[in-house]
Amino acid sequence: MQNSLHRRFVDFQSSKLKRIADVPLCTIYESKGDLLGLPTESNSPQGTEPKRRDLSVVTDIHLTKMTIKDPQKLSPSSAMMLRTSSLSPARSSQIEDSCNKKKLRLPMSGTQAGLMYSEHLTQQEKHEIIKYQEVYYLGERAVKVEGNFKDSESRYKANIGDHLSFRYEIISILGKGTFGNVYKCYDHKRNLMVAVKVMRDMQVIKDQAEIEIENLEKINDSDPDDTKCIVKMRQCFDFRDHVCICFELLSISLYHFLKINGFRGISKSLLKRIAVQVLIGLRHMHALGFIHCDLKPENILLKHENKSSIKIIDFGSATYKCASYSSYIQSRYYRAPEVILGCGYTNKIDIWSFGCILYELYYGEPLFTGESERDQLIKIMHVIGVPPDGVLKKSKRKNEFFHGKEPIIVPDSRGGLYYPEQRSLSEVVEEADFCDFLKNCFEWDPEMRFSAEEALRHPWIKSGPKSERGREWYKNFN
Repeated sequence: MQNSLHRRFVDFQSSKLKRIADVPLCTIYESKGDLLGLPTESNSPQGTEPKRRDLSVVTDIHLTKMTIKDPQKLSPSSAMMLRTSSLSPARSSQIEDSCNKKKLRLPMSGTQAGLMYSEHLTQQEKHEIIKYQEVYYLGERAVKVEGNFKDSESRYKANIGDHLSFRYEIISILGKGTFGNVYKCYDHKRNLMVAVKVMRDMQVIKDQAEIEIENLEKINDSDPDDTKCIVKMRQCFDFRDHVCICFELLSISLYHFLKINGFRGISKSLLKRIAVQVLIGLRHMHALGFIHCDLKPENILLKHENKSSIKIIDFGSATYKCASYSSYIQSRYYRAPEVILGCGYTNKIDIWSFGCILYELYYGEPLFTGESERDQLIKIMHVIGVPPDGVLKKSKRKNEFFHGKEPIIVPDSRGGLYYPEQRSLSEVVEEADFCDFLKNCFEWDPEMRFSAEEALRHPWIKSGPKSERGREWYKNFN
């Protein structure tokens, strides 16, 4: 499997809460938080249940106000020009002259670059560079890592300004996840910003990366026009024993969008726009035989900072219909009951997660907030009642959660007791069509639950936006 990677170098809560207006979504921001494969509960070792919100790297967002309309088209050298424009003319001119003198004449072959610019290369790089047919960037002004390129966790030691594969300039770190780190990089071949996920140097993670790459190749190849709302993989390659996956650079996640807006919930119109796009993505991947297995607000990203278009990301946990099924999938708040009960699962687990996401986006807080799998099941029953006999008969873990047909109710960490059907969904969700839509997402029996195609035909979706602009958008997407 590792040899195949070496050969591959491919381009390819309260309803009274204030609603967020449809536009603008937010001011022009760039997030350094959650992007493409950050820590997820489904990626944690079996038996551990990290709290969803206890993601210090993810939730500690640093937002930087942008001064340009399209940051992806701004090269680092142009950024330097922007930064120096606020200096005195004399000082600005000195810096620009210095940059121009040091600018290297690239691209060229690795052999040529090694001969012409050897003074900019470490001993390791001198051996590496001759293997490259084309060299686009050397990271000559960066502090170089020499010797061992991985830390104690087998993560790649990356320095800002250094290169990946003599092509990508490392601009900043976007996040750290179980599988590795994600960096914002400038692609000096295509002259655009990208996100590069650099996997940890561990065989089990490399194997998982291979699966993610294969999944995304199939999904992206079947979407040449880029209309299915799924992240595009630009390239994959090996660099210093680390598998790297290059993606289009997106904006902030829906979770972070809620966070920076005070978890106030979003408007119905915006909710429908997002719902339609997620369903289009799910319909596409389900038709191809894929199950996402980790759908949640953190894995749905805005394409642009001031637009409502989204993309589904992180296919590291995705399962193909012919693959062996893992028993430990989905983040807990979005985990379908058949997964908890050990009943086996289909792509309908994504629909359950999707329903949970819609509720959270509208009300600003998750619907089912279990502290453990047992507590999660209790919180589910608290709203939709106990599972039918047919579902319990299929459960391999029935005795863990039930005495006969009666659920075992235990208090949560705050001493709260939640009994079945104490809180009806219709009591919380006032709009009848939206409530009915969610009920179809939360069917105990997966066979009775919505498919993505059926969800797109539901009256709540079909009613569409009220504004002329919104109707036109909906027509184009549907």
